[in-house]
Amino acid sequence: MACFPRFALILLGLLVAGPVGALVAWILTGLASNHSSSAEPDDEEPDPGPYSRSRSYARQRATENFLSSLMTLAASVMRADGEARKSEVEYVKDFLGSTFPAEEAQKALYVLRDSLQDPNLNWQKTANEIGLRFGHQVRAIMLQFLLRLAMADGEATQREMDIISNIASRFLISASEFEALKAMCGMGASSGYHERETSVTGISLRQAYRILQLEETCTNEEVKKAYRTLAKKNHPDRVASQGPAAVKVATEKFQKIQEAYEAVCHARGIK
Repeated sequence: MACFPRFALILLGLLVAGPVGALVAWILTGLASNHSSSAEPDDEEPDPGPYSRSRSYARQRATENFLSSLMTLAASVMRADGEARKSEVEYVKDFLGSTFPAEEAQKALYVLRDSLQDPNLNWQKTANEIGLRFGHQVRAIMLQFLLRLAMADGEATQREMDIISNIASRFLISASEFEALKAMCGMGASSGYHERETSVTGISLRQAYRILQLEETCTNEEVKKAYRTLAKKNHPDRVASQGPAAVKVATEKFQKIQEAYEAVCHARGIK
């Protein structure tokens, strides 16, 4: 699929259904592109060659590694209170089902099932390996997924938060960034409860400042600088090689940063 039609579809999705629509368009056009590149060669579509096939295989392996690691850590959070809850299982199923073809989503669920049943699940080792193998942004979006998983039944328990905090430490995520990720998931500063959303963008000003990792006494220039830095650091394109699951969470995170900036700008009258 040519670049311009793909961009047009993404823009159309954005106009019609907002960021979610753009994400769906991105995934669909990406899948169409992958399908086209993996089709059997004929007179009109020559073999793309070993280099292209190698890149496709590398992307597939990166996605599998990402998902396998994520499912292992998800199992550790789901088991924190003794057994996995239905709301948590449904959250993972919905996430996988809305992001991957059925076959890939099913493979990930098998990993989750095995991890939930493993009496010797070593999630600490997995977290340490992720800290070494994956980039900072990928680690951050994995942590964001785990926080939302813990909130699947409405409120994260202390045991769940203890495990996620432990994982954050092994991921080398700073305390301020961890608080920002919690704020993106609607969590209060000191626990896992939902914080009331009250600003023009649907999040409270307190959340907005935490997402931007700022104090409420900061200057307008500090607000602008923090936004530019976070927007550049957390752009979804930076994790495209990790597959659609990483892009999906990164897109959600990027949107929250934009909403936080808009909320602070509206409150301060920043143009």
